[in-house]
Amino acid sequence: MQLTSLSFIIFLLTAVLFYHLLPSRFGNAVLLVFSMLFYASLSLSSFPVILIYLWIVYMLGIAIKRSQKGASLFTAFGIIISVALLFICRYLNRYLELSLAVPLGISYITFRCISYLADLRSKKLISLYDPVQFLLYAMFFPKVTAGPIERPVDFLPQLTKRPILSEEDIFTGITRISTGFVKKIAVADLLAPGVETVFSSPLSADGLSAVTASVMYSFLILFDFSGYTDIAIGSASLFGIKLSENFDSPYTAVSVRNFWKRWHITLTKWLTGYIYIPLGGSKRGNARRLINILIVFLISGVWHGPTLNFVVWGALHGIAQVLEILFAPLGNKIIRAIGPGKRSLIWKVPAVISTFLLVTAAWVFFRADSVESALLLFKQMISPWAAPQVMISRCMPQITYLYVMIPAIIFSVFSDRFCRNKKGFLRTLFIAVISAWIVILAGAVSSGTQTGNNFIYFNF
Repeated sequence: MQLTSLSFIIFLLTAVLFYHLLPSRFGNAVLLVFSMLFYASLSLSSFPVILIYLWIVYMLGIAIKRSQKGASLFTAFGIIISVALLFICRYLNRYLELSLAVPLGISYITFRCISYLADLRSKKLISLYDPVQFLLYAMFFPKVTAGPIERPVDFLPQLTKRPILSEEDIFTGITRISTGFVKKIAVADLLAPGVETVFSSPLSADGLSAVTASVMYSFLILFDFSGYTDIAIGSASLFGIKLSENFDSPYTAVSVRNFWKRWHITLTKWLTGYIYIPLGGSKRGNARRLINILIVFLISGVWHGPTLNFVVWGALHGIAQVLEILFAPLGNKIIRAIGPGKRSLIWKVPAVISTFLLVTAAWVFFRADSVESALLLFKQMISPWAAPQVMISRCMPQITYLYVMIPAIIFSVFSDRFCRNKKGFLRTLFIAVISAWIVILAGAVSSGTQTGNNFIYFNF
């Protein structure tokens, strides 16, 4: 069941109707049933594995709560099981060719379970929630496949009593889902064929095509992932449940450190709270701080994928942040000597451009099939540049895509700000109607081509 399909909309509306029409005491049970149906429809073969794993984690949570002396042992055991399951499904399964059915959203589910156990152990999570609430925390269908990675202390209290559905929740739900559809169908899916053409055969690309495809992928992954997040937040809002924001204009970041405060925000918070701080954070001297940053981003790379190119991607982000910290004093002196402050466009514009270029270069490793393939693409970037017509034929197989993508991008940018700051029936209706028109138009121009794709982060 694609999240951008009519079947998902029907499924979502059916769940919303059952949830709000049945007595409140059945609310969580209704959500859990629909969440299980959704997960089983996408990954039926691995469904029993996830249920067994979640039940083990829940029982360990009970043991942690009831046992003072053995709490640390139970917590460690639960974390080991979670990491082992992730390692077997994502890594051993690939390299030993075990042909195991990889549970959908396994990385996100295991991260949530580690949070649950760790927060119980540290007493950040005071109450012991019933199994229905715990399973909903792990499997709530709008966020089960690709986040946001909610902290249990933020999500679980919302399940203790029926959230009151307000007009704002309805408006938020409609506008965010509509915007998410536009981002995915009218931008990301239309960028995908050109990116695939270049990345699948880097040796055949000229310099301009290689550069253009790399920049296109930066926007593809942004609109793809933020589109999913919009749909997740909007869907949850129709149940009166609030999910965390995951993006804040990441390509306006002025540094790589700033980028990670704006991109996949819940992952950054998770890595900070459960890895960086336990490692000592910045409290054990500057050298240890820099080492901890490198460790965190190497783990982030490994979490994203079992191949070396993901490790390189994570290492590049870690190294960039280490260098930013080391050279920060020198940079501050230069800014003071020149005169303009950090809010000045004279400083900000070059900072934004350089950060975007660094992030885009790292995305090449993220998207490429291997490190060798990524290096080949970089090599092609400095090869002779063909005429723009050649680049267009490779990177934009259907020129009509541009007539849809450009309005869709403009609409998405303004819609993001518009629907977060202003609510109202007419505004919501306007966004929904324009979104539907753009999505239909995108479907028309891509008719007969294979532009539809799963969300990128479904792979993680």
